[in-house]
Amino acid sequence: MNLLYLVHRIPYPPDKGDKIRSYHWLKALTEHHDVHLATFYDDPADLVHRGVLEKMCASVTMVELKPKLARLRSLAAVVQGGPLSLRYFESSQMRKALVKLRSEQSIDVLLGYSAPMASYRRGFEELPMVMDMVDVDSAKFMSYGKSAKRPQRWVYALEGRRLAAYERRLARELDAVILSTEPEAELLRERVRDSGRKVRIEAITNGVELPPESELREFLDSDSAEPRFVFVGAMDYYANVDAVEFAARDILPRLREKIPHAQFEIVGRYPTAAVQALGDLPGVTVHGGVPDVAPFLHRAVASLVPLRIAQGIQNKVLEAMAYGRPVVTHPRIVRSLGPGAEKVVLGADKAEDYARHLLDLWENVDRRSELGRASRVFVQERFAWQPNYDRICDLIEDVSVNKQRQPA
Repeated sequence: MNLLYLVHRIPYPPDKGDKIRSYHWLKALTEHHDVHLATFYDDPADLVHRGVLEKMCASVTMVELKPKLARLRSLAAVVQGGPLSLRYFESSQMRKALVKLRSEQSIDVLLGYSAPMASYRRGFEELPMVMDMVDVDSAKFMSYGKSAKRPQRWVYALEGRRLAAYERRLARELDAVILSTEPEAELLRERVRDSGRKVRIEAITNGVELPPESELREFLDSDSAEPRFVFVGAMDYYANVDAVEFAARDILPRLREKIPHAQFEIVGRYPTAAVQALGDLPGVTVHGGVPDVAPFLHRAVASLVPLRIAQGIQNKVLEAMAYGRPVVTHPRIVRSLGPGAEKVVLGADKAEDYARHLLDLWENVDRRSELGRASRVFVQERFAWQPNYDRICDLIEDVSVNKQRQPA
């Protein structure tokens, strides 16, 4: 089967949240189908990865997305209407490339990754399409609208409302929609219950690759020498910035009242000016991008992930668990991991609750070790990639067969 895979950001290398998931879908699908990849890149350095993708795919279309121009298009949408996210990824060059592809290839089914890519269905309307929204992004923007400063607060709230309407329309029109967690899927189902037609909304979670236990044995059996707590994530992402500011300014000072030498390490590329400024606070170190996050996870007592406005599965949480690190995060993130997660991941909402959990993990070595090992077993049993590969491949084939059966 010939599959057109529309991705909003080049799915390689799989070194950050959205790329990890989009890459693994590509990996799974290319094992069974001829995949024609159409994707944007916003960094010319990413062109070096084209060769890797061409070895995997039947064809590769890469179109440059210039962030400054994309942001201007988004701002214009404030007045002109429609979701700002949609305008951000609008490209006449991509549309022309897809017209050319359609004239040269016989496409059977479309898979989109991130809701704005559904606009590139134009010209392929008669074909079945599956859209991986990953999260209900409108809910995320609505959360931003409650916490951001003006005028961003107004813009985020506007985007939340417009994107919610767009997501509902996609769920009603497309053959299937995928979300990364069951709570996210149920949220979208609830929004379209009155649609009058059958909608197919499924949850297919993220996966994680576990480091071999042989590489971790010494680390898993040892005690952390210092009270270090770590956050790993892209540091130009609003939800992550909010999380590390909360950790550095509210949680860590409370913890240092009990453990004066407690340290909070921030690891991740592209730290904003606000994040870099946190490095001036007592006990806070901003590392920026690093070649390998493993050493930072190895030496940490726990992964501190106080995300207040994020949605869905967090790869940073899964990765820490795979390395056998206890995780302290928001209860909403704990719930996204599924039933039983509350037994292995510590949930907190207020700064004092986070500090209490971190203090207990530092003082109670046995508890720390128990949670770390249980976390690793949990993701090993629940978040292997192969079952997800099977599910997305089965879904693609199912919607294709169902479309063929429908009367003309």
